[in-house]
Amino acid sequence: METKDIWVQRFKEWEESGLKRAEYCRQNNFPVSTFDYWRYRIRKESEKAEGDSLVKLPVVIQPTQSGSFSLEYPSGHKIHIPGNYNSNMLRRLVTDLNEVFK
Repeated sequence: METKDIWVQRFKEWEESGLKRAEYCRQNNFPVSTFDYWRYRIRKESEKAEGDSLVKLPVVIQPTQSGSFSLEYPSGHKIHIPGNYNSNMLRRLVTDLNEVFK
C-alpha cells in the first residue's frame, strides 16, 4: 500500500474514532505535524482532481423551511440533507456518489 493510501485510511479511521486530532496521533504514535502534512497534501491533491474532473450534474434542489434540503440525481437517487449538515461530510458524500454514478 502506498504512503498516500495509508494516510487516507488513517484519516477515515480518525474521523470514525471521534478523537481529537492530537489524541488520535498520540495513540497511533506519529507526530501531529506529520498528520497535518498529509492531511494538507491529500486535500490539495483532491481539490485539484475535483477541479479537473468536476462533473456537473443536473440536480434538483428542494429546500424546506427548516433549512434542510434534498438533492435528486438524474439517476433518481435522492440525498436528504438536514439543516445542520457538515459541509465536509457532504462534500465527501457527493464526491463518493459521483464515483458511483460514473
